[in-house]
Amino acid sequence: MPKLKYKSKRSSRDDDDKKKKKKKKKKKRHHSHERYYSPPYIYEEEHQDLPWSNATKDDEDRAWREKLFDAMADDQPDVLHSQFYEDARPSPHAMDDDEYAAYIQRGMFEKKYAKEIAHEKRKEEHRQRRKREREEAQRRLEQDIEKERLRYEAQLADKEHEHLREHLSATRATYDDQWQQLQESLAASDTTASILKRHIPWPSLDPRRITKTNVQHFLSQASSKELRQVQLRYHPDKFLPRLQAKFAGPDKDWEWVKAKDHEVSAWLNDLWTSRASSKA
Repeated sequence: MPKLKYKSKRSSRDDDDKKKKKKKKKKKRHHSHERYYSPPYIYEEEHQDLPWSNATKDDEDRAWREKLFDAMADDQPDVLHSQFYEDARPSPHAMDDDEYAAYIQRGMFEKKYAKEIAHEKRKEEHRQRRKREREEAQRRLEQDIEKERLRYEAQLADKEHEHLREHLSATRATYDDQWQQLQESLAASDTTASILKRHIPWPSLDPRRITKTNVQHFLSQASSKELRQVQLRYHPDKFLPRLQAKFAGPDKDWEWVKAKDHEVSAWLNDLWTSRASSKA
């Protein structure tokens, strides 16, 4: 039969003390894993009344972020200012946690794919340069077309002016011949000589359309002396009495001749006044 061991009172007390110490040590170890955590603050004034340990933790977190940002800027300073950051963005210190996390992720993405981003940027610059070159070429082409149009219009105007001058010269020659024939008919002593409506010449670029504009064009190259001579020719007090004595047409034609002579005389007076005022 085994012998029973009896513990003394002292040894039992020692065992109790050991158990208490072990339990206390275990409890301490359990509490050592519990740490107080508070979300990081962006602005310093938000944690100025917090315990010193929490404020220190927040300062360390912000310092770590700044250190990370500075390291990224040192490695690739142009990446953080690439096309993704051309627009105005707030300072990292003014961002909340989500904005700052997205900001860091974009920076890390740009750092990782810096070559691809630089390649796309060069392609975009090349496209923009080609676009500017096409626009410049189109602008020069339009300028050349406009110059050619103006040159063609100038040539056409010169041709029209030359044609008008030739037509005016021919019309003046015909007018001079008809006026000479009319003067011979008026001076003839033969009473049988008769003058009709179609025999009367008018100082007009188009004899079939006797208008103020045609009269002005007809006399546009005439000198002041020539204009004064034509003005005296068609003065109603001198022209109509001489013409009436030899006019053989119907009364209707005579009334038309009288009315037209008064119109032409008035237009000639206006043209003379206009030239006189322009010289003054």
